[in-house]
Amino acid sequence: MEYLKKNGYRVLSLSEFKRCFLHKNCPEKSILITVDDGYKSTMKAFEVFSKYGFPFVVFLYLEAVGRYPDFLSVEDIRKFQRSGLVEFGSHSYSHFSVAKMACMPEEERKGFFERDIERAEKRFRELLGVKPSVFAYPYGEYSRELIEVLKKRGYEFAFTQDLGVVGNCTDRYLIPRIPVVGSWSSKDRFVQFLKLGFLCVNGTIPYGVVENPVVVGPFDAPYRNCYLYSTLLGWIKKKKAIFHLKRGRNRVGVVCVDRGVKRMLLRTVIPKEDVCP
Repeated sequence: MEYLKKNGYRVLSLSEFKRCFLHKNCPEKSILITVDDGYKSTMKAFEVFSKYGFPFVVFLYLEAVGRYPDFLSVEDIRKFQRSGLVEFGSHSYSHFSVAKMACMPEEERKGFFERDIERAEKRFRELLGVKPSVFAYPYGEYSRELIEVLKKRGYEFAFTQDLGVVGNCTDRYLIPRIPVVGSWSSKDRFVQFLKLGFLCVNGTIPYGVVENPVVVGPFDAPYRNCYLYSTLLGWIKKKKAIFHLKRGRNRVGVVCVDRGVKRMLLRTVIPKEDVCP
């Protein structure tokens, strides 16, 4: 946080982000800070962000907050509200896994997303008095079915955990976020992430629950040094590739390097037949 302050980064509130995203005029060197789940440790983050005057967003796991001891209490949430620094979104009611749901019989899965999100909205209203307008996908997993439910219920934005930067071509229901956790939370890695550039690609990048094999591309990008990428095989210097993915959650997409600036557009892919026993 000190690095951001000293190097002229502008930390946006959720309201500011919404406005500049829709008008395609977000300031240079601007970022949005988000925290998922609403664990009790979010209070420590609040102390740090408050020190620097940085607003942030908390996506609430709504079955847990205000009920379980490891999560924020109702009074904690009220304190955040009074601070003026914190805005809230939904992180679902049950913190479901789209990858695991791909294995459920269709009759059990039918209507699940709608019911879960409706329960989350009810709990969100009990805690905050309003309906949530933004959503963060649990585990960073999403599907076309889930996105359609969010659109139908009036959500303005939905956030992934895909590695990438927001730009003028970003889909408002596939907003990438860089998880600053584990080895990715070192200062050197953090600074590298801040220097990423956004990438617009014309072409096919699948996402959500798909059938194997997965076809990525062909793509068109205004840069010469571009590669296809998958978490299984790494970088591949091709315009089109067929991947047979074997893990439950994968990243596939395009990575380009332009004058030393790395740009990437990755998507989460869940191969249905390979994650189910």
